Amino acid sequence: MATVLLGEPCSLLGRLPHLETLVLGLRALAQDAKERVRDHWEPLRALEVRDDCVVPCPRLRTLCVYVGAEEHVVQLYDVLLSRGEAGYPVRRLVVGFYGQHTPSVLELAEGLWGLVEDFTLLDGPEGCPDDLLWEDRLPFVCRDRSEWNVHWPAWMEYAYLITTEK
Repeated sequence: MATVLLGEPCSLLGRLPHLETLVLGLRALAQDAKERVRDHWEPLRALEVRDDCVVPCPRLRTLCVYVGAEEHVVQLYDVLLSRGEAGYPVRRLVVGFYGQHTPSVLELAEGLWGLVEDFTLLDGPEGCPDDLLWEDRLPFVCRDRSEWNVHWPAWMEYAYLITTEK
C-alpha cells in the first residue's frame, strides 16, 4: 500500500511541504513482482529532486528507513545526493534492516554516513529510536483508550499492543 500512496507518479509526498520526519519500511519485492512494478513507484524515488527542480517535502530533515534489499540502499544514495545538491539536505538518517543482510549491503549502508550530519545504523535487534516511533508522536487524545470507539481505526489498537509489549 505504501508503494501506491507514496510512490510516483502521483505520490502523496509531493503534497506534504511541511513534512519534517518520515519513517518508511521497505521490503524487498519478489522477483515476479519486480517485473510488474516500475522503478519509479518506489517511495524513496519520490523523495528525489528531479530535473524539473520540484522538491518533494522541502522541509524533510529526518529520514528513518528500514530496508529489505540492496536496491533500497542505492536509492537512498540517490535521494541524499539529489536533495543535498539542490540545497534541501536530509540532516538525520536512520537505517535499519528487515531480516538478514549480507556484509556487502551493510558496507554499502555504512557509506551513507558521509552524506548526512547525524547517521544511525541499526544492525541488530535494536528498534527505531524512541523519538521516531509514530505512536509516540500522536497527540494524547489519539492514544487515550477512553477515546477508542467503533469509528476509531483498528491500527490504533494494534499500535497499543506493540507499545505495551516492549
